[in-house]
Amino acid sequence: MFFSMLLHKVNVYNSVEITDECTRGTVRGAPLETAEFEKNLWDSLRIWKQEGRKGIWLKLDSSKSELIPIAIRAGFQFHSCSPTHVMMTAWVATDMANKLPPGPAHFIG
Repeated sequence: MFFSMLLHKVNVYNSVEITDECTRGTVRGAPLETAEFEKNLWDSLRIWKQEGRKGIWLKLDSSKSELIPIAIRAGFQFHSCSPTHVMMTAWVATDMANKLPPGPAHFIG
C-alpha cells in the first residue's frame, strides 16, 4: 500500500510542523486537491502517532480555507488566526495530557 505524507519538520519538542506547500496560497506546480490533502493528512497522522510524535501544528493560508473542515474531522482545533492565516493544532500523544501552549485569549493595548 502506498502512503503519502505531508511535508513537515519535527521540532525540539517532538511535535510536527506541517510545511507542505498545499497549505499556502502560492503553490508551485499543480495544487493538491482537497481529497488528496485529506488522504495525505490521515496517512501522516497515522505515521506520526506510530513515531511517537506529540503535537501537530497546521498553518493554513486564508486562501486555503476549504481545508479547515478536513482538519477538524482529523482532530485539529483552532489555535490562533490573523487576516492571512489560521493556525490549527492537534495533540496525538495518547499517553499524556496536551502540552501545547494555548492560543492568545485577549489583546492589551
